[in-house]
Amino acid sequence: MNRGRLTLSDWFDRHVKTSTIILCILTYQAYATPTITPFNPSVVPLPVDAEQLTSVGPKIECTPGTANAACTCSVTSLVPFEVFKMPPNAADPYVYYYGSQTLAAGTTYIVDVQCKDNNQGQAKSQILYVEVQANKPFTIRNYPSDSVSVDAQTTAVGGVVYTVDYDDPEKRAITSSMTQSPNQGLFSIGAGDGKIRVATDLRYATSSAYKLKVTATDGYNTINDFVVTVNLNNLNLPPSIDNLPLTFTVDETAPKDFEIIDMTVTDLTRYVNPMEPACTLTTPSDITKFKISGTKIAVAYDNALDYEVKSRYTFKCTLLDGYLFSDGNDVLTIVVNDINEPPKWSATQYYCNITEGVVGGASCSLGAKLTDPEGDSYTVTVSDPNFSYDIVTNSLQWAQNYDLEMTTVSEITTTLTATDSKGASSTASVQIHVYDLNDNKCQLSSSLLIYYVTESDDVKQLGSYSMIDDDLTSPNNDVHLEVAAVSPASTSNFINVTPTGEIFYTNLFTYDLSGTTFKTFVRCVDGGSPQLTSFSTVQVVFTAQTTTTVTTTTSTTTKSTTTTTKGMWDYTEFKVFFGLLMGLIGLLVLLLFIAVAYYCLKNICVRPVNPPQQQVQQYRPNPQRSFPPSEHSTLTRSDAPVNTRWENIAWKGDDVPGSLPKDHLYHYH
Repeated sequence: MNRGRLTLSDWFDRHVKTSTIILCILTYQAYATPTITPFNPSVVPLPVDAEQLTSVGPKIECTPGTANAACTCSVTSLVPFEVFKMPPNAADPYVYYYGSQTLAAGTTYIVDVQCKDNNQGQAKSQILYVEVQANKPFTIRNYPSDSVSVDAQTTAVGGVVYTVDYDDPEKRAITSSMTQSPNQGLFSIGAGDGKIRVATDLRYATSSAYKLKVTATDGYNTINDFVVTVNLNNLNLPPSIDNLPLTFTVDETAPKDFEIIDMTVTDLTRYVNPMEPACTLTTPSDITKFKISGTKIAVAYDNALDYEVKSRYTFKCTLLDGYLFSDGNDVLTIVVNDINEPPKWSATQYYCNITEGVVGGASCSLGAKLTDPEGDSYTVTVSDPNFSYDIVTNSLQWAQNYDLEMTTVSEITTTLTATDSKGASSTASVQIHVYDLNDNKCQLSSSLLIYYVTESDDVKQLGSYSMIDDDLTSPNNDVHLEVAAVSPASTSNFINVTPTGEIFYTNLFTYDLSGTTFKTFVRCVDGGSPQLTSFSTVQVVFTAQTTTTVTTTTSTTTKSTTTTTKGMWDYTEFKVFFGLLMGLIGLLVLLLFIAVAYYCLKNICVRPVNPPQQQVQQYRPNPQRSFPPSEHSTLTRSDAPVNTRWENIAWKGDDVPGSLPKDHLYHYH
């Protein structure tokens, strides 16, 4: 198929599968050759860094050769160019750079532009020569340096202080950057517009002049040494601490609130009121030893400074007016002066719990720590003479015997005084509580209580013990009675001894128990630990009544009279005396037996043939004398006699004359 002509066969070939037959009447039109005005100039430059769709050369002037036709133009040569109609010249065709390859400076491209009427018929051509030219360098006005003056107090952040003026032949965009010295970040430059602006409040400025070094580039050429000097007028001046640096000497005994320094400050601009320095200690852990208030530094508390612990402190102080700090030489050095200090107690109050005791006995550890700052030797005295202090064990001990029952003082406050070898001293208080030892037994009112009960007695309280324990405090002095044993075993049926000491006759004795002694063995126990005890015996003697009946006969009545006679066994004194006498007699009998045995062993034991009759006589009671007590007693024959003036003499066999009873003879002294 020929360009510009459509034959019937061609049309049929394209639409052979179409089911609808279209009848077309084709007419053929002949196109003339258009007219192209030669390019003027015919040789045009193109920058080596030209971007895509960069317009090249003048407009294409084409006149159609056919009526009602339009010129259709294109580039036929193999070059990176093409003809377009593009804004802002959408109505006119121009040649545009339309390649992707990198342009090389010095290269000339021959661009063959051909035009046709309606893109039909014969073409007409014109040649445009495009020369690729190297990029031309841009320039900066006032290069290589310039300067500007600025008021540091009034120029606001964001204000433009200088504009870099660029001139680029290709009108390419210039990109800028900047460095500054001194570098406080006070200024910035717009990358695309070259404007230098205030980035930070100029009251922070510490220099009167700042050199700004500008670097600019168009992508091919670079200028990196253009310098703008910004001179600052009316600078903000930094504040100052007028009496620093300073070295100050203070005694280690300086008391609380002792003033070390009151700093004098100066600020001409006075942006901040009040002006208060900020001071930091080079050893932050020691800051609690000092009190900082406004411009003053003082000792925070008593004994805060200790030469033996630390002899020098360094404060670094700064003063800020809101923008600028004072210079870095505001240093306060505190030198601690060594003063002899007394020994130091680890606390001012200690507590001691100790039991009553003897010299060198009980002790209590106070947990105290006593040190002398200078390492001097020291002694410790106690204000209470009852105590002494052991500096090795840091304990109190008894210096005198102390019996709580004698003093009755259990709460004691005393003072410890530590004195070093140079005479410096310090004190600490001790609160002492003395505990009561269980060192006293329960004391009973008697070790033996004897009671007599007759048939006529009813059940009743016979008596009681009084009990006392000399210990001062409970439970050591809490006492009670316990029954340890009874004799005979039936005693507890009749006699009851209570824990509080009462003695009760609880059941009536029967007549057959007459003459029986009922014994209850008791012990008095205290509440201490270990428990201490004492013992006593309760004896209850049951004596039946002896009855004598006297009968008087009358015409109507018979009267009986009963008389009760009290025997010697009813007297406690007699029983005690009798017991001592029996013990003495027993000893004499023992000695006699030993003597007889000794002589018999010597074969000199001779029995007399005729014992002296005048020394032995049958006892006949004197009507004027009372019978010996044994005659009225219920004691058995084995009981010892109770009358000190009578003595049983018992003979057996031929030793007793036949006319005398052999079982009960008395020899009266």
